[in-house]
Amino acid sequence: MKGYSLVGAVAAIATAIMMLASPAAVAAVPQPSDVQLRLDAALAKYPGGVQISPDSIAWSDGAIVLTVASDFTPQSIGSCATGSYCAFSGTNYSGSKITFSDCSGNSHALSALGNTPGSVANARTAGTVTAKNGSTTAFTLAPNTGKSVVTGTVASLTCS
Repeated sequence: MKGYSLVGAVAAIATAIMMLASPAAVAAVPQPSDVQLRLDAALAKYPGGVQISPDSIAWSDGAIVLTVASDFTPQSIGSCATGSYCAFSGTNYSGSKITFSDCSGNSHALSALGNTPGSVANARTAGTVTAKNGSTTAFTLAPNTGKSVVTGTVASLTCS
């Protein structure tokens, strides 16, 4: 990268990577291969770099390092996987677990847990989860949040 200043080279590489992300790639949850495709494109545009990790390239013996972030950030809470919402029999996301991935607006009974849950997690990237006892709302969880200790009675969960 002779003829470039270190700052100029970093700026050029960062600009090139940002331009590689298409609107479709940003809107969709990227697959792990998306990061590799961006790294490959950067290496093609700025030869001489060496891939040093699954998400990084180095130039000039490590004086310049580009790390490509995935647009996907896991939202799991405890063992409640990203995209789901869960109720646990124990506090702090422990014990038996019931997992829901359907968000059709239907109320999901928690009776399979045996009694009121000890904790609830909303590991979805958007939308709320409402915990109810009959028609009474006990609490509502924003995306990527949880209630590690549930007090009171919760009989069902609904998402929106």
